Amino acid sequence: MWSGDWGLVSRRPEPSVDELVTRVTAGDVRSASKLIRLIDDGRPEAWAGLKQLFPHTGAAPSPVVPFWVTASA
Repeated sequence: MWSGDWGLVSRRPEPSVDELVTRVTAGDVRSASKLIRLIDDGRPEAWAGLKQLFPHTGAAPSPVVPFWVTASA
């Protein structure tokens, strides 16, 4: 009969919110999803991270989408 030890799988420590913000500003999508998960879970430190990211937003060009308004008679 087998009597071995299953062993414990060590988990990587979760990165801090500051580390996630640094990674998000570097373009890491996985870190962005982790930060979004923390926000969704209602973690207050995640909102602080979101506040840190806010100054980095708003630089994207606004797409100009032409549209025409037509009236039916």
